[in-house]
Amino acid sequence: MKLYIIIGVAALALLSGCQQSWEERCAAEAETYTRTSCPRQVNENLILDSMTYQRAENGYSYYYRVIGDMDRAEIFAEREEEMRENLRRTFDNATELKAHKEHGMSFHCFYYSDSTGEDYMEFSYTPEDYTKK
Repeated sequence: MKLYIIIGVAALALLSGCQQSWEERCAAEAETYTRTSCPRQVNENLILDSMTYQRAENGYSYYYRVIGDMDRAEIFAEREEEMRENLRRTFDNATELKAHKEHGMSFHCFYYSDSTGEDYMEFSYTPEDYTKK
């Protein structure tokens, strides 16, 4: 599963002013991306509703609404480990996040049902995950 948001965030990082602190820049990136690009259909089963920045933990959070055939709790229960491994690989290979990782950022993904609002899965990718290599 690809996180198309990564490219947008990296592009915004390059365009951000040099006068801002890292935290201010990240907060502005998240706010701008959400305002200008969300909701964004990622694929036939996912819509990225918003992206936020949490200053206290230096992290981005991505909020995905699950639609269509995937909008069933049993699918997430059955395939959760596979989904988590795919997300880990995506973040591991995201060269666009190099500067973010160098700043020790965390990344969190939240998946919830479009039809019921039920939370299906949370995934976190922290400096502990990507500094093990």
